[in-house]
Amino acid sequence: MKDKDLINFTDTKSLMKFLQEPTVKIAEALTGILASDFKDWKLSAGKIVQAVIKGSLLTQLGREIEKYQEEGKIKEDYLESDIDRASFKELLEFIDEEVPDEIRFKAIKSIFFSLIVKDITEDEELLSYQLMQICKQLSSAEILVLKAVWDMVNGKMSGFTPSAVTGADMWLSNVAKYLGHNIPNLIEVHENNLMKLNLISGRTYNDRSGIRAGNDFRLTALGKKMCEFITKHE
Repeated sequence: MKDKDLINFTDTKSLMKFLQEPTVKIAEALTGILASDFKDWKLSAGKIVQAVIKGSLLTQLGREIEKYQEEGKIKEDYLESDIDRASFKELLEFIDEEVPDEIRFKAIKSIFFSLIVKDITEDEELLSYQLMQICKQLSSAEILVLKAVWDMVNGKMSGFTPSAVTGADMWLSNVAKYLGHNIPNLIEVHENNLMKLNLISGRTYNDRSGIRAGNDFRLTALGKKMCEFITKHE
């Protein structure tokens, strides 16, 4: 890559124009930067990728807000209350600071839209806001596990009966099977934080081999509410 081909990162207009290019063009430019001898530009490559992701997520968010407003599903003034403003601020900070993947973004976004629907009560607003705080503590893998359990509770796994599962190993195996990778140990990696946040019930017996699956397949009342909110506006 020649010096004249490099992007001027100090010029806002040039940078914004570059970020509006098709992603294949951006990828080509990044490849050139990484293969070049210009160290300063290499240090900026990660920031460019973050900017592309942020720009895509913010554009998606803006279009969905506009769509829901046109359909009359959310408040016209979605910054009406203190909680509305606080939640929107946190959503924007979440995108800007954490640069979430699509799974985490969709979950948080769905909760936000649940918070700004028309005719929502103050108690429901507060619940949505609290769920948003908890959801921010979940990884994308943990969200996938949670959603898998929710699907299984709601009959989306053929021939499966949640209450028939009596042990932790069976629970792990069934969730792994539903997610398609069939690796129970991988589910176990993500199980601990879900228990810590009280989204699924804990293990039983001294050797931790038991669970209380029941018809809710270990989902707590909080876990069921979280699943409801993160899937409502996907």
